[in-house]
Amino acid sequence: MKKRLLCCAALAAAASVHATQDQEAQAKALVDAHRFKEADQVLSSIQPHTCNSYTLLGRTKANLGDFQQAEALYRACITTVDASFEPAHAALAKLLTHLQRYDEAAVEYDRTLELNPGNAEACLGAGRAAAAQGQEDRAAAYYERSLQLDPSNPLLWFDLGVRAASKGDVDGAVAKFAAAKQLNPSLDMAIVGRIHAGYQQYEAAAAAFEEALQQGTKAGAALLELLIGYGQVAEALRDDARAESLYRRALTSAPDSKEAHLLLANVLTGTGIANLGALHACGLNAAEAREHWRAALPLDAAREALDLCRRRARRWTCAALLRKGPLEAAREALDLCSKELKEAEQWAERAHAVKEGRGPSTSTGAATPTSTSTAKRKLLTLVAGRKGKGGDQGERKWVTELGGYLEVPRVAITSAQHFWDAYVAESRPAVITNFQDGFAPTSSWSWEALAQRFGNELVHVSVSQSGRFDGPEDGGLWGLPGEEILVRPPGSTMRFGDFATLMRANLTETFYIEYLAVHQYLGKAATDMMPLPAAATDSGLELVLTNLWMSKGGTTEVLHYDEYENLLCQLRGTKELTLFPPNDIGRLYYTARKKGHLEYEYPGNFKRDRLADTRAVVFSSGVNLQSPDFKKHPKFKGLRPHRVVLQPGEVLFMPAYWHHEVRSKGDDENPPSNIAVNFWFKNTTYFEAEQRGLASAAGFKSEL
Repeated sequence: MKKRLLCCAALAAAASVHATQDQEAQAKALVDAHRFKEADQVLSSIQPHTCNSYTLLGRTKANLGDFQQAEALYRACITTVDASFEPAHAALAKLLTHLQRYDEAAVEYDRTLELNPGNAEACLGAGRAAAAQGQEDRAAAYYERSLQLDPSNPLLWFDLGVRAASKGDVDGAVAKFAAAKQLNPSLDMAIVGRIHAGYQQYEAAAAAFEEALQQGTKAGAALLELLIGYGQVAEALRDDARAESLYRRALTSAPDSKEAHLLLANVLTGTGIANLGALHACGLNAAEAREHWRAALPLDAAREALDLCRRRARRWTCAALLRKGPLEAAREALDLCSKELKEAEQWAERAHAVKEGRGPSTSTGAATPTSTSTAKRKLLTLVAGRKGKGGDQGERKWVTELGGYLEVPRVAITSAQHFWDAYVAESRPAVITNFQDGFAPTSSWSWEALAQRFGNELVHVSVSQSGRFDGPEDGGLWGLPGEEILVRPPGSTMRFGDFATLMRANLTETFYIEYLAVHQYLGKAATDMMPLPAAATDSGLELVLTNLWMSKGGTTEVLHYDEYENLLCQLRGTKELTLFPPNDIGRLYYTARKKGHLEYEYPGNFKRDRLADTRAVVFSSGVNLQSPDFKKHPKFKGLRPHRVVLQPGEVLFMPAYWHHEVRSKGDDENPPSNIAVNFWFKNTTYFEAEQRGLASAAGFKSEL
């Protein structure tokens, strides 16, 4: 009887084991099919648990998001059933890696490899954990070991691609991602594109995104994400045409995508990702861009809340709503463009009056403001010594006492290497006589020719009461005697044809197109007239921005410096530049000043009513080059400047950080003109003396 009972018990135990094994097999099939809830039900009914069931149930809980329970199950297997059960250690290590508990994960991976040295997947995981902890040598050893154990693992090659990209090895990353794709043809290349883009490897990112598009597996939100990501990479590569095409395709895929509408509007106006011009611009394609900005704004309760918040001036509430995100970016751009288009309509009426003889041009004394006449007299007295007439001012007395100006050489560049070695690398200015060989002829730059070609295009125009731009004014004009206030001239937007008409008017104020980003306002038709010199591009200089400068002459840009390598191309009229090398910064008295807000009303009426900012900023030198005050600026004494009078057809290479004052003189035409284009390139050196020099000033250099 006893033997019979033992036999029955053994049979029952065997049946239970078989039942458990059947349940585990069923559960594993469900887990492999990602049917985790069903697997959970099957596994939860197993009693008692084996290490297999513990581990399978842990995987199920982890995939259902219950990480705490999953960890407990893995540890239960290890501590209560079998401490040498390798799959439990491996699964626990994976979970700990996912939870970013890398030090604990490393321990479990090492234990897994002790139990099974040939576990290539554990080697890969150990490499990931070591890399996450910054243990590069240890990570490299694990990756190499994993590669030896299983060179056919696409995840391993993908990881190696990520590692290569993170180290800047673009070619290596591309090769390793290609190996991963060969082993796994369904590899999502959009992910590869995002990895390259994250490391600013835009050429490789574009290639990966293009391959992802060719795969044709994306639809809906995934396709939209791919097209937008690819478009942003195209922008970073300064390929706005490709970016525009991708954003339009994104809107075909998802017509209500506010992000795609905003990105397309920004590309159309030249204010996209790679833009270093004006933050917002209402120039090229303004009408279409406005429609996309409108589409980017929400037409729901969020917008109503925003409008209500603004009407009530509850700024602290608005801040929580805005956060300067895409919503506010679209609203700012739309509001600015609407304002500028309205300004353009007003200027069109004024220009029409000038043409008909009803404007200020009909009277030599017209447009003299009464509300600011006293202020203007003070201002003109203040700047009389600083301004002059623009253009060639001859030699100043203090310069004569130093032995005269240092001349800048006039040269013809023979090659890109010549340009780089002799001038860029040496931070040495030069007047180049053969860099305008491909430019449009002089006749193309007359007021009439330009108005005929660009008359309907919008341009941004600065207006000065004195002809000085971006400079200090006597604080007495602002009710702050004894101080100097930094003043940026007010600006307005008009059609280029109306600007050309105003050049014929007898106005007391000075109109000046300055810092006009050509890509934002005039586009390809203008850039074709001013091709980059091949020797500059072939030298390796990277273009940042192309600016247009146009006036009748008589303008002065105060002594300042720019952080870019600069090619200044004179087209009409002349410019006189006074130059000081970068190392002179400590003796040029770059002074922190408060910024004033100057308002303008046509014709000739300027109003100084408030400070734009109570914080002091540093922009320009405090030295008056026309008549230096050596008592006020004793360190300036003895500095001997360079001087250039730039003629039409000549190009000045002005290295980054060279200090320069610019005076413009019009040509002999009626009306006169002074026209120049400058190319800004990324600087090739970091000028430490700039930081040391500015450290003594109570503020920071900023764009005004």
